[in-house]
Amino acid sequence: MKRNILLALAILSMMAPVFALQVSVNPNPITATVTKSNPQVSFDATITLETNDSAVAVSVNSTGGSVAISGPTYVTASGTYHYTLVLPATPGTYTGTILFKATGSSNAQYQVAYNVGVTAWEKEYTDVFYIGHTYSVIVGSNTYNLKVQSKTDNSVTLYVDGTTYTIQKGNAQQINDDIKIGVDDIYSSGVVLSIYTQGQSVTVSDQTTQTSQSGSGQSDLIPPKDLSGFHFLIAKYSKYIQQGMTYTVPVTLVNDTDYRVYLKDVYFVNTTVTPEGEKPTRLEDYQLPSFLDPGQELTLKVTIDTRGLDVGKTYTPSLIALGKIGDQDVRAQVDFYITVVKAVQTGETNSTKNTENNTKPKPTTPRVMSIQLIPDNPQPGDSVTVYVRDAKTQDYVNANITVNGNKTSSFTVDWCKTYRIVATADGYTPATKVVTAPCKSMSVTYSPKQPEEGDTVTFTVTDSQTGEPINNAIIRVDGMPITGTTWTAKAGTHTVSISAEGYTTKTFTISVSKPPVTVLSNIPTEITQNTEINISLSRPATWEIYDENGVLVKSGNGDKIQFAPTEPGTYTVKVEGKELASIAVKPENKLNFGISGDWVWILAGVGLVLVVADSFRKKNKRGGSKGTADVGFYLRPKPAFTTPMPQNNNEGGNE
Repeated sequence: MKRNILLALAILSMMAPVFALQVSVNPNPITATVTKSNPQVSFDATITLETNDSAVAVSVNSTGGSVAISGPTYVTASGTYHYTLVLPATPGTYTGTILFKATGSSNAQYQVAYNVGVTAWEKEYTDVFYIGHTYSVIVGSNTYNLKVQSKTDNSVTLYVDGTTYTIQKGNAQQINDDIKIGVDDIYSSGVVLSIYTQGQSVTVSDQTTQTSQSGSGQSDLIPPKDLSGFHFLIAKYSKYIQQGMTYTVPVTLVNDTDYRVYLKDVYFVNTTVTPEGEKPTRLEDYQLPSFLDPGQELTLKVTIDTRGLDVGKTYTPSLIALGKIGDQDVRAQVDFYITVVKAVQTGETNSTKNTENNTKPKPTTPRVMSIQLIPDNPQPGDSVTVYVRDAKTQDYVNANITVNGNKTSSFTVDWCKTYRIVATADGYTPATKVVTAPCKSMSVTYSPKQPEEGDTVTFTVTDSQTGEPINNAIIRVDGMPITGTTWTAKAGTHTVSISAEGYTTKTFTISVSKPPVTVLSNIPTEITQNTEINISLSRPATWEIYDENGVLVKSGNGDKIQFAPTEPGTYTVKVEGKELASIAVKPENKLNFGISGDWVWILAGVGLVLVVADSFRKKNKRGGSKGTADVGFYLRPKPAFTTPMPQNNNEGGNE
């Protein structure tokens, strides 16, 4: 019994290394057909390590040619890792195994088989073909007539030189040794076809006239005037990267045209593949949309990988995007400048002991480093890479870099912003560099041009170059922000300040006058003294009244003027310093009874004369019978009542 147990343990111990490493791949099996222009196959490997194992080494055994693998060479923990097989750009079939090997105590191995064919067929042409149209397709020296007969949601029926082909969406049909046709997409008025050849060029022309196909989607073929709106957000990307480092950079493609763009392809040109299969730039896995509508963006992830690249060398691949608007081709491009560097730390340390004279070591003077930028004179929109060099040796220094307090070695320049770059490293004096981006200029107008108090002033703020409105502008009047773009004017001189992100602040003054004063009532030209003047004004204003000698007799502030002159003369009325009216004041008329003064004596004299005249008239009347008038005259009061005189008995006798 004991012998059987020992035997079982021995068998288990021999089997243990077999299970120490587990690998599963996706897809499984690794089989594919790729083109010679892009001979790569990607797969994921889920690796399970035993606790004792420290890493996994990967190698490739192949037949038919040299096959390299790109991905993590060593891993120290279980997980899923991404790998890419890079095959020769020579048509053929490549088979072999990928070896995963544990390097810890178990020394276990795991093999994965692959079978990949590199085809000579290359996609030479992709475009929109419209239903019912006949096309002339020239491949090398051969010409084919192709007609899109009909379509369904998932397939297209084509006539090629009299033969009917029904091709499913996503598939390709080989027509002969020269040409193969694939269906990439299907939409309402046409289909997207790709034409494959074995290295021969392709030319396609639509033989169907536009006039004969009116209403069949031909409006899509009208050439737009401006196709420059199909572009990447940046035109170049420069970066210094340490050897063995990998970066992922998002790059955005934009359709700023007024037309729908059919996106044919996105790819790198002028790239380099090392013997190990490394490339300085490559696109991560992506799936292109068939079309980019106006205003639509597509963000692609570009991996920059410097493993296996030469230190000091600059790689200059370009990312190309090809599209089509109607029957016109459009193209966008980003140029990459990737310089591979090897960071070195050249700071010195003090010796703890001088063996020659046993004296204290001299302190080391900190070295000087310089900050350099790529591009060296960045402009708004540029992607800037910061690197640091020893000022004396020009070695690259592995420094800590901050931009405006944020730890980073790259940034994108915005309009009108200042960037303070600080680099620190052991053994070096800190280095600082300041980059100030230029500002855009704005144009400002306001209406009305000569505002009066109470008017609504409207400001218009636009870009000086493009004329486009600046919607995020902040408008301040006398330091206080206003709401929107309108302001109710107040009399006086006001300072207006307008700012917007990316623009130089605009400052100017506006003078606001008060509206003119108008008179709302009639103004007399002549009045009698002590008569009150009442004048109504259109608005409150300062007013003064002066006599004919220029002496101020009354003033006030309001919309009514009230004044009763007590002396005759000429009075001048002024409003806000300007003469409004001149009023003549006449003396009062005193010819009325009961009023004392000089006129009383005149009237009394006239009355006395009248009394004397009346008395003289009566006397003459009485003395006229005697024939002789008395000489002289006398005055006596006339009795109020006549009293009869007493009769004299002798009266009659005397006579």
